[in-house]
Formats: sequence, C-alpha cells, structure tokens
Amino acid sequence: MTENISKIIKVFYMHHQDGLERLSPVLLLDGERIWQAAVKRRIRGNPMYYVFYQPHSYLKLWKDSKGHLLFFLDNFVGDLFFAEEPQLIQISRELNWDDNSLTWRDVKLKFTVPIFSFLSKIDMWLSVPVAAILFELFGLDRNGTCVAQNPAQEPAQGSRD
Repeated sequence: MTENISKIIKVFYMHHQDGLERLSPVLLLDGERIWQAAVKRRIRGNPMYYVFYQPHSYLKLWKDSKGHLLFFLDNFVGDLFFAEEPQLIQISRELNWDDNSLTWRDVKLKFTVPIFSFLSKIDMWLSVPVAAILFELFGLDRNGTCVAQNPAQEPAQGSRD
C-alpha cells in the first residue's frame, strides 16, 4: 500500500511559563491501560493537550496559528481537581508511528523533528498517548482524510520502511 504525506508539520520545543488552570479532564483508553490527560480549550486559538506521565510530569502539545506543533515538558506540584466528567478517547490500533511520522491507514503526517524518538527517551510508553493526541490535534478524521489546515501535498511515496 502506498502512503501520501498529507501534511508536513514543523515542530518546535517552546520553553515558557505555563499554568495548569482551566483544564478539562481527558482519559485516553488503550486496551486495559488508561492514560491521564487534559485539554485547555482557548477562546481564540487551538486547544492545548496535556499528557501526564510519572506522578508529577507532563507533556503539553498544541498547534500555533500556522499549524506548527509546539511542545513543552514540565513538572507540577500538588493535585489536580476537575469538576466535570472526563472526555474519553479510544486509542486506535490503526495508528502507527516511527521516529518522525504518524500514519493512519494511508494518511501520513511527517514531523520536522523526530518527536517519537525524543519521547521514547523520556518515557518508553509516552508515544502511545501522544500519537492519539496528535491524531486529534491535526484532524485526521475517521475516514483517513487529513483535515488539517493548509496541508502540504507531496507526491505519493513508496511503502513505509
């Protein structure tokens, strides 16, 4: 099966002051494993997703106004309380990734930084919930169409290595 690179996404690490307020809970379901996450929906701008790993560490992922992927790692102290029912996201078994791309069926998102390789150095399992978040964030619909804004089309490429 051939794959199309539906979108090339520039990736940037952004170190900045972060606040964990106005978060809504998200549970990422991966078989019997449950990943804790949260989303901050902004009035203007794309949602920010937080994936929690280890007791007090998190990875924040969001798109800027140009559709670039920004990420940030940090620690927090204390507990987080939510006064709402968690959103549930079932992690698709059809998601595949390598060091710098995410594939669902024949749609491929290619990242300019080897994001999944980097994540495996932080936590060997962190790529699983991040793949699901990127699937949501960059708008791969359930039919395999990339609905991300301004997709960069490239010619079809051969089978994945």
